[in-house]
Amino acid sequence: MEQWLQYQEKFLLLTKREKNIILFGGLFLILYLGFTFAIEPNIKKVQQESARIKDLKISINAAQASINIYQEALITDPNEAVSKEIEQQKALLSNIDEELLTLTSELINPVQMRIALVELLSLQPGVSLSSFEVIAPSELFIANQAQDEANELNQAGENATGNDGNGPEGSAEQTAGNSDDTVALYRHGIKLTLTGRYSALQAYLAELEQLQWKFFWQEFDLKVTEYPNNELSVTLYSLSTAREFIGV
Repeated sequence: MEQWLQYQEKFLLLTKREKNIILFGGLFLILYLGFTFAIEPNIKKVQQESARIKDLKISINAAQASINIYQEALITDPNEAVSKEIEQQKALLSNIDEELLTLTSELINPVQMRIALVELLSLQPGVSLSSFEVIAPSELFIANQAQDEANELNQAGENATGNDGNGPEGSAEQTAGNSDDTVALYRHGIKLTLTGRYSALQAYLAELEQLQWKFFWQEFDLKVTEYPNNELSVTLYSLSTAREFIGV
């Protein structure tokens, strides 16, 4: 108490300017301490909460984007891509069927070849046959239908779940083992050597092109032997699903 009175007496002895300095200094100290211990912690806490809210908003936006993706996936037909692929394969098979139909309409089987040769060798007047040679058949295409079906079934088995060997894969093995159907395409060649006048040979070739049987040109060689005669070597070939050239 005495010490407080001493401070009071000393304060009263101070000038007005010194009293104002002490007063403002005390107020500043009170405000600083109040800010440091009361306000500043709250400000830091608000800043931390603001940062946390920002992070939560980012997480919410990311979660919402994932939800939108999942919703679009649920709306989209999961089989759409497969369905499109199936339609494309069906269209491709349809085109192949049309091409095969066109091709098979031009094939000559062994029985038809007998008739075709008779018409082929029905020569024009003034044209004589010097030589006739049959070229050994060659394979253009050969495929095993059963193996193709087995491959398709195996592919389906790979896409299926829970395959225990009795599903598509087992069926494929059974199909491949029980069937031996093949599709083959052979080329049969014929080499003709003809002699005659140029006009007669030209007329024969024009008539040859008008035959109902489809022959393809492979080689064509015209030589002048002794005027007015010429020698014409022609190599033709036909297509057939049979290896035999002529049948009965």
